[in-house]
Amino acid sequence: MHPRCLRERIERALGRRPVVVLIGARRVGKTALVRRLARRRGMGYLDLAEPETLREAKAGADPFLEAIRLPAALDGVERFPGLLAAVGRRVEKLPPGSLLLAATGEPRGLSRLVGSFPEQVSVLTLDPLTQAEQSGACFDLFAALENPPEGRPPASWERAFVTGGMPEVEGLGKKERDTWWQSYLATPEGRARPAEAAKERPLLSLLAEEGPAPLNKSAWAKRLGHGLNWINPTLERLEARGWVRRLPAFRSPELGKLAQQPRLLLFDTGLVAHLAGTRYAGERERAFRTFVLLELLRHANFAGLAPYHLRTYKGREVDLVLERPDGRLLAFAIRATPEPGPTDLGDLLWLRAQLGEQLAGGYLLYAGSEVQEIEGFRAVPLRVLWP
Repeated sequence: MHPRCLRERIERALGRRPVVVLIGARRVGKTALVRRLARRRGMGYLDLAEPETLREAKAGADPFLEAIRLPAALDGVERFPGLLAAVGRRVEKLPPGSLLLAATGEPRGLSRLVGSFPEQVSVLTLDPLTQAEQSGACFDLFAALENPPEGRPPASWERAFVTGGMPEVEGLGKKERDTWWQSYLATPEGRARPAEAAKERPLLSLLAEEGPAPLNKSAWAKRLGHGLNWINPTLERLEARGWVRRLPAFRSPELGKLAQQPRLLLFDTGLVAHLAGTRYAGERERAFRTFVLLELLRHANFAGLAPYHLRTYKGREVDLVLERPDGRLLAFAIRATPEPGPTDLGDLLWLRAQLGEQLAGGYLLYAGSEVQEIEGFRAVPLRVLWP
Protein backbone atom coordinates (compact mmCIF):
# COMPACT_ATOMS: atom_id res chain seq x y z
CA MET A 1 0.00 0.00 0.00
CA HIS A 2 1.38 3.40 -0.98
CA PRO A 3 2.02 6.06 1.66
CA ARG A 4 -0.25 9.08 1.29
CA CYS A 5 1.63 12.24 2.06
CA LEU A 6 -1.55 14.20 2.78
CA ARG A 7 -2.06 12.08 5.91
CA GLU A 8 -0.01 14.35 8.16
CA ARG A 9 -2.00 17.41 7.13
CA ILE A 10 -5.27 15.56 7.74
CA GLU A 11 -4.11 14.55 11.21
CA ARG A 12 -3.10 18.11 12.04
CA ALA A 13 -6.51 19.33 10.92
CA LEU A 14 -8.23 16.70 13.09
CA GLY A 15 -6.24 18.01 16.03
CA ARG A 16 -7.69 21.51 15.53
CA ARG A 17 -11.15 21.15 13.96
CA PRO A 18 -14.24 19.13 14.92
CA VAL A 19 -14.92 18.14 11.30
CA VAL A 20 -12.48 17.37 8.50
CA VAL A 21 -13.82 16.61 5.02
CA LEU A 22 -11.64 14.72 2.56
CA ILE A 23 -12.70 15.09 -1.06
CA GLY A 24 -11.23 13.93 -4.34
CA ALA A 25 -12.02 12.28 -7.65
CA ARG A 26 -13.27 8.70 -7.76
CA ARG A 27 -10.70 5.99 -7.10
CA VAL A 28 -7.81 8.21 -6.06
CA GLY A 29 -7.59 6.20 -2.82
CA LYS A 30 -9.82 8.08 -0.37
CA THR A 31 -11.39 4.98 1.17
CA ALA A 32 -8.05 3.25 1.77
CA LEU A 33 -6.66 6.39 3.41
CA VAL A 34 -9.74 7.00 5.56
CA ARG A 35 -9.78 3.38 6.75
CA ARG A 36 -6.10 3.64 7.63
CA LEU A 37 -6.62 6.88 9.53
CA ALA A 38 -9.64 5.48 11.36
CA ARG A 39 -7.66 2.47 12.57
CA ARG A 40 -4.71 4.63 13.56
CA ARG A 41 -6.87 7.03 15.59
CA GLY A 42 -9.31 4.51 17.03
CA MET A 43 -12.25 5.94 15.11
CA GLY A 44 -15.35 4.01 14.14
CA TYR A 45 -15.82 3.61 10.39
CA LEU A 46 -19.11 3.72 8.47
CA ASP A 47 -19.50 3.61 4.70
CA LEU A 48 -22.62 5.07 3.10
CA ALA A 49 -21.97 2.80 0.13
CA GLU A 50 -23.35 0.04 2.34
CA PRO A 51 -27.12 -0.10 1.62
CA GLU A 52 -28.12 -0.60 5.26
CA THR A 53 -26.00 2.31 6.47
CA LEU A 54 -27.39 4.56 3.74
CA ARG A 55 -30.97 3.58 4.62
CA GLU A 56 -30.36 4.43 8.27
CA ALA A 57 -28.92 7.81 7.36
CA LYS A 58 -31.79 8.68 5.01
CA ALA A 59 -34.33 7.64 7.61
CA GLY A 60 -33.19 10.57 9.71
CA ALA A 61 -29.85 12.35 9.44
CA ASP A 62 -29.98 13.87 12.90
CA PRO A 63 -30.83 10.62 14.76
CA PHE A 64 -28.23 8.83 12.63
CA LEU A 65 -25.49 11.23 13.72
CA GLU A 66 -26.66 11.18 17.34
CA ALA A 67 -26.36 7.40 17.41
CA ILE A 68 -22.78 7.36 16.10
CA ARG A 69 -20.10 6.84 18.69
CA LEU A 70 -17.50 9.56 18.23
CA PRO A 71 -14.86 9.95 16.98
CA ALA A 72 -15.97 8.43 13.69
CA ALA A 73 -15.13 8.34 9.99
CA LEU A 74 -18.00 8.46 7.50
CA ASP A 75 -17.21 7.49 3.92
CA GLY A 76 -19.30 8.10 0.79
CA VAL A 77 -20.95 11.30 2.03
CA GLU A 78 -21.79 12.31 -1.55
CA ARG A 79 -24.47 9.58 -1.52
CA PHE A 80 -26.50 11.55 1.02
CA PRO A 81 -25.62 15.28 0.95
CA GLY A 82 -28.36 15.94 3.52
CA LEU A 83 -25.97 14.53 6.10
CA LEU A 84 -23.84 17.68 5.81
CA ALA A 85 -26.74 19.86 6.93
CA ALA A 86 -27.15 17.64 9.99
CA VAL A 87 -23.43 17.96 10.71
CA GLY A 88 -23.83 21.74 10.58
CA ARG A 89 -26.60 21.60 13.18
CA ARG A 90 -24.29 20.08 15.77
CA VAL A 91 -20.75 21.02 14.68
CA GLU A 92 -20.36 23.81 17.26
CA LYS A 93 -20.90 21.30 20.07
CA LEU A 94 -18.25 18.85 18.86
CA PRO A 95 -14.65 18.66 20.13
CA PRO A 96 -11.69 18.56 17.70
CA GLY A 97 -11.25 15.33 15.78
CA SER A 98 -14.87 14.21 16.10
CA LEU A 99 -15.72 13.52 12.44
CA LEU A 100 -13.68 12.61 9.40
CA LEU A 101 -15.95 12.72 6.34
CA ALA A 102 -14.96 11.47 2.89
CA ALA A 103 -16.74 12.28 -0.36
CA THR A 104 -16.18 11.81 -4.06
CA GLY A 105 -15.97 15.20 -5.72
CA GLU A 106 -17.59 18.14 -3.97
CA PRO A 107 -20.95 17.06 -2.54
CA ARG A 108 -23.91 19.42 -2.47
CA GLY A 109 -24.05 21.43 0.71
CA LEU A 110 -20.31 21.36 1.39
CA SER A 111 -19.65 24.99 0.46
CA ARG A 112 -22.56 26.08 2.66
CA LEU A 113 -21.22 24.06 5.61
CA VAL A 114 -17.73 25.51 5.24
CA GLY A 115 -19.05 29.04 4.71
CA SER A 116 -21.19 28.83 7.83
CA PHE A 117 -18.55 27.24 10.06
CA PRO A 118 -15.07 28.15 8.72
CA GLU A 119 -13.45 27.70 12.14
CA GLN A 120 -14.98 24.26 12.71
CA VAL A 121 -14.65 22.58 9.29
CA SER A 122 -11.55 21.87 7.19
CA VAL A 123 -11.74 20.59 3.62
CA LEU A 124 -8.74 18.80 2.11
CA THR A 125 -8.34 17.23 -1.32
CA LEU A 126 -6.68 13.91 -2.05
CA ASP A 127 -4.94 13.95 -5.43
CA PRO A 128 -3.61 11.03 -7.47
CA LEU A 129 -0.25 9.61 -6.41
CA THR A 130 2.93 11.64 -6.75
CA GLN A 131 6.13 10.04 -8.01
CA ALA A 132 7.34 10.04 -4.41
CA GLU A 133 4.28 8.16 -3.20
CA GLN A 134 4.60 5.66 -6.03
CA SER A 135 8.21 5.15 -4.92
CA GLY A 136 7.07 4.53 -1.34
CA ALA A 137 8.21 7.72 0.38
CA CYS A 138 7.05 11.13 1.57
CA PHE A 139 9.38 14.12 1.75
CA ASP A 140 9.35 17.91 1.85
CA LEU A 141 9.87 18.86 -1.80
CA PHE A 142 10.23 22.56 -1.04
CA ALA A 143 13.01 21.90 1.45
CA ALA A 144 14.65 19.58 -1.11
CA LEU A 145 14.76 22.46 -3.61
CA GLU A 146 17.40 24.09 -1.39
CA ASN A 147 19.66 21.04 -1.62
CA PRO A 148 18.40 19.16 -4.67
CA PRO A 149 19.81 15.85 -5.86
CA GLU A 150 21.62 15.71 -9.16
CA GLY A 151 21.41 13.05 -11.83
CA ARG A 152 18.67 11.50 -13.87
CA PRO A 153 15.37 10.49 -12.25
CA PRO A 154 14.90 6.78 -11.54
CA ALA A 155 12.06 6.65 -14.08
CA SER A 156 11.40 8.24 -17.47
CA TRP A 157 9.20 11.32 -17.15
CA GLU A 158 7.53 10.37 -20.42
CA ARG A 159 6.61 6.98 -18.95
CA ALA A 160 5.44 8.66 -15.75
CA PHE A 161 3.35 11.09 -17.82
CA VAL A 162 1.43 8.42 -19.71
CA THR A 163 0.94 6.28 -16.59
CA GLY A 164 -0.27 9.07 -14.32
CA GLY A 165 -1.00 8.66 -10.63
CA MET A 166 -4.24 6.69 -10.29
CA PRO A 167 -3.46 3.75 -7.98
CA GLU A 168 -5.33 1.17 -10.06
CA VAL A 169 -3.51 2.09 -13.29
CA GLU A 170 -0.03 1.46 -11.94
CA GLY A 171 1.67 -1.39 -13.78
CA LEU A 172 -0.85 -1.57 -16.63
CA GLY A 173 0.16 -1.50 -20.29
CA LYS A 174 -1.20 1.06 -22.72
CA LYS A 175 -4.15 -1.06 -23.91
CA GLU A 176 -5.18 -1.87 -20.33
CA ARG A 177 -4.79 1.77 -19.28
CA ASP A 178 -7.02 2.96 -22.13
CA THR A 179 -9.64 0.36 -21.21
CA TRP A 180 -9.51 1.47 -17.58
CA TRP A 181 -9.92 5.16 -18.46
CA GLN A 182 -12.77 4.43 -20.89
CA SER A 183 -14.62 2.65 -18.11
CA TYR A 184 -13.77 5.38 -15.61
CA LEU A 185 -15.10 8.19 -17.80
CA ALA A 186 -18.25 6.23 -18.64
CA THR A 187 -19.09 5.66 -14.94
CA PRO A 188 -18.72 9.14 -13.39
CA GLU A 189 -20.67 8.35 -10.21
CA GLY A 190 -20.04 4.61 -10.27
CA ARG A 191 -22.97 4.02 -12.62
CA ALA A 192 -22.74 3.63 -16.40
CA ARG A 193 -23.58 6.83 -18.28
CA PRO A 194 -22.14 6.28 -21.77
CA ALA A 195 -24.25 8.95 -23.48
CA GLU A 196 -23.21 11.60 -20.98
CA ALA A 197 -19.57 10.50 -21.26
CA ALA A 198 -19.69 10.82 -25.06
CA LYS A 199 -20.96 14.39 -24.80
CA GLU A 200 -18.33 15.38 -22.25
CA ARG A 201 -15.36 13.79 -23.99
CA PRO A 202 -14.75 16.59 -26.56
CA LEU A 203 -14.32 19.17 -23.79
CA LEU A 204 -12.02 16.85 -21.84
CA SER A 205 -10.01 16.24 -25.02
CA LEU A 206 -9.72 19.98 -25.62
CA LEU A 207 -8.31 20.47 -22.12
CA ALA A 208 -5.96 17.52 -22.64
CA GLU A 209 -4.56 19.11 -25.79
CA GLU A 210 -4.43 22.73 -24.59
CA GLY A 211 -4.14 22.62 -20.79
CA PRO A 212 -3.20 24.33 -18.62
CA ALA A 213 -5.51 26.59 -20.64
CA PRO A 214 -6.85 30.04 -19.68
CA LEU A 215 -10.58 29.76 -19.09
CA ASN A 216 -12.40 30.90 -22.23
CA LYS A 217 -15.90 29.45 -22.27
CA SER A 218 -17.05 31.36 -25.35
CA ALA A 219 -14.13 30.21 -27.49
CA TRP A 220 -14.44 26.61 -26.28
CA ALA A 221 -18.17 26.53 -26.88
CA LYS A 222 -17.72 27.87 -30.42
CA ARG A 223 -14.92 25.40 -31.18
CA LEU A 224 -16.97 22.46 -29.93
CA GLY A 225 -20.17 23.60 -31.65
CA HIS A 226 -22.12 24.29 -28.46
CA GLY A 227 -23.54 27.26 -26.64
CA LEU A 228 -22.73 28.55 -23.18
CA ASN A 229 -25.88 26.85 -21.91
CA TRP A 230 -24.04 23.56 -22.59
CA ILE A 231 -20.49 24.40 -21.58
CA ASN A 232 -21.36 26.03 -18.25
CA PRO A 233 -23.07 23.01 -16.64
CA THR A 234 -20.62 20.60 -18.28
CA LEU A 235 -17.63 22.38 -16.78
CA GLU A 236 -19.39 22.54 -13.42
CA ARG A 237 -19.92 18.77 -13.47
CA LEU A 238 -16.32 18.03 -14.46
CA GLU A 239 -14.94 20.30 -11.74
CA ALA A 240 -17.36 18.94 -9.13
CA ARG A 241 -16.14 15.41 -9.89
CA GLY A 242 -12.54 16.52 -9.43
CA TRP A 243 -11.61 15.76 -13.06
CA VAL A 244 -10.79 19.35 -13.95
CA ARG A 245 -8.52 21.44 -11.76
CA ARG A 246 -8.79 25.22 -11.62
CA LEU A 247 -5.56 27.16 -11.03
CA PRO A 248 -6.54 30.70 -9.95
CA ALA A 249 -4.82 33.84 -11.18
CA PHE A 250 -2.43 35.62 -8.84
CA ARG A 251 -3.33 39.11 -7.63
CA SER A 252 -0.87 41.69 -6.37
CA PRO A 253 -1.03 45.50 -6.29
CA GLU A 254 2.75 45.59 -6.80
CA LEU A 255 2.41 43.94 -10.20
CA GLY A 256 -0.27 46.18 -11.64
CA LYS A 257 -3.10 44.88 -13.78
CA LEU A 258 -3.00 41.12 -14.13
CA ALA A 259 -5.13 38.74 -16.16
CA GLN A 260 -7.75 37.22 -13.89
CA GLN A 261 -8.86 34.17 -15.87
CA PRO A 262 -7.97 30.94 -14.08
CA ARG A 263 -6.17 28.18 -15.94
CA LEU A 264 -7.84 24.80 -16.24
CA LEU A 265 -6.12 21.44 -16.52
CA LEU A 266 -7.07 17.80 -16.13
CA PHE A 267 -6.36 16.25 -12.74
CA ASP A 268 -4.03 13.48 -13.93
CA THR A 269 -1.55 13.09 -16.78
CA GLY A 270 -2.75 9.54 -17.33
CA LEU A 271 -6.11 10.97 -18.41
CA VAL A 272 -4.33 13.55 -20.58
CA ALA A 273 -2.37 10.78 -22.30
CA HIS A 274 -5.50 8.67 -22.77
CA LEU A 275 -7.33 11.53 -24.47
CA ALA A 276 -4.43 13.04 -26.42
CA GLY A 277 -2.73 9.80 -27.47
CA THR A 278 1.02 9.23 -27.57
CA ARG A 279 1.68 12.78 -28.78
CA TYR A 280 2.07 13.84 -25.13
CA ALA A 281 -0.80 16.32 -25.39
CA GLY A 282 0.35 17.56 -28.79
CA GLU A 283 3.89 18.62 -27.93
CA ARG A 284 6.69 17.53 -25.64
CA GLU A 285 7.14 20.91 -23.93
CA ARG A 286 3.47 21.16 -23.00
CA ALA A 287 3.46 17.58 -21.70
CA PHE A 288 6.55 18.21 -19.57
CA ARG A 289 5.03 21.36 -18.09
CA THR A 290 1.77 19.59 -17.33
CA PHE A 291 3.57 16.69 -15.67
CA VAL A 292 5.81 18.89 -13.49
CA LEU A 293 3.01 21.35 -12.69
CA LEU A 294 0.71 18.61 -11.39
CA GLU A 295 3.53 17.18 -9.28
CA LEU A 296 4.23 20.62 -7.79
CA LEU A 297 0.54 21.21 -7.12
CA ARG A 298 0.25 17.91 -5.26
CA HIS A 299 3.26 18.72 -3.09
CA ALA A 300 1.88 22.21 -2.47
CA ASN A 301 -1.30 20.53 -1.25
CA PHE A 302 0.71 18.46 1.25
CA ALA A 303 2.42 21.63 2.50
CA GLY A 304 -0.68 23.82 2.64
CA LEU A 305 0.65 26.33 0.07
CA ALA A 306 -1.83 28.30 -2.06
CA PRO A 307 -1.17 27.87 -5.82
CA TYR A 308 -1.62 30.46 -8.58
CA HIS A 309 -0.56 31.17 -12.13
CA LEU A 310 0.54 34.66 -13.13
CA ARG A 311 -0.05 36.42 -16.45
CA THR A 312 0.03 40.12 -17.27
CA TYR A 313 -1.86 41.77 -20.10
CA LYS A 314 1.52 42.67 -21.59
CA GLY A 315 2.45 39.02 -22.03
CA ARG A 316 4.57 38.28 -18.97
CA GLU A 317 3.94 34.85 -17.46
CA VAL A 318 5.08 32.73 -14.53
CA ASP A 319 4.09 29.07 -14.65
CA LEU A 320 3.38 28.68 -10.94
CA VAL A 321 3.38 30.92 -7.87
CA LEU A 322 2.94 29.37 -4.42
CA GLU A 323 1.98 31.51 -1.45
CA ARG A 324 3.28 30.43 1.95
CA PRO A 325 1.33 31.04 5.18
CA ASP A 326 3.65 33.97 5.96
CA GLY A 327 2.66 35.67 2.68
CA ARG A 328 6.01 35.16 0.96
CA LEU A 329 6.11 33.49 -2.43
CA LEU A 330 7.84 30.70 -4.33
CA ALA A 331 7.86 31.02 -8.12
CA PHE A 332 8.56 28.38 -10.76
CA ALA A 333 9.48 28.23 -14.40
CA ILE A 334 9.13 24.80 -16.03
CA ARG A 335 11.06 23.88 -19.18
CA ALA A 336 11.71 20.59 -20.98
CA THR A 337 15.22 21.64 -22.04
CA PRO A 338 18.19 19.43 -21.04
CA GLU A 339 20.55 22.45 -21.03
CA PRO A 340 18.99 25.52 -19.40
CA GLY A 341 20.03 29.10 -20.02
CA PRO A 342 18.91 32.58 -18.93
CA THR A 343 16.04 32.69 -21.41
CA ASP A 344 14.51 29.60 -19.77
CA LEU A 345 13.88 31.61 -16.61
CA GLY A 346 11.02 33.29 -18.42
CA ASP A 347 9.77 36.20 -16.32
CA LEU A 348 11.30 35.17 -12.99
CA LEU A 349 13.81 38.05 -13.24
CA TRP A 350 11.00 40.54 -13.78
CA LEU A 351 9.02 39.08 -10.87
CA ARG A 352 12.00 39.40 -8.52
CA ALA A 353 12.51 43.01 -9.55
CA GLN A 354 8.86 43.77 -8.80
CA LEU A 355 8.45 41.89 -5.53
CA GLY A 356 11.86 42.13 -3.86
CA GLU A 357 11.99 40.25 -0.57
CA GLN A 358 8.41 39.03 -0.88
CA LEU A 359 9.80 36.48 -3.33
CA ALA A 360 11.27 33.87 -1.00
CA GLY A 361 12.56 31.68 -3.82
CA GLY A 362 12.53 31.18 -7.56
CA TYR A 363 13.30 27.94 -9.37
CA LEU A 364 13.63 26.57 -12.87
CA LEU A 365 12.66 22.89 -13.05
CA TYR A 366 14.11 21.34 -16.19
CA ALA A 367 14.80 18.01 -17.91
CA GLY A 368 18.56 17.86 -17.32
CA SER A 369 20.70 16.31 -14.60
CA GLU A 370 22.78 19.01 -12.86
CA VAL A 371 21.92 21.71 -10.34
CA GLN A 372 22.89 25.12 -11.74
CA GLU A 373 22.72 28.76 -10.71
CA ILE A 374 21.39 31.09 -13.42
CA GLU A 375 21.05 34.82 -12.76
CA GLY A 376 20.64 34.18 -9.04
CA PHE A 377 17.98 31.48 -9.54
CA ARG A 378 18.43 27.77 -9.01
CA ALA A 379 17.93 25.46 -11.98
CA VAL A 380 16.83 22.15 -10.49
CA PRO A 381 16.80 18.88 -12.44
CA LEU A 382 13.64 16.82 -12.58
CA ARG A 383 15.28 14.28 -10.26
CA VAL A 384 14.04 16.38 -7.28
CA LEU A 385 10.52 14.97 -7.72
CA TRP A 386 11.69 11.48 -6.71
CA PRO A 387 12.85 10.58 -3.17
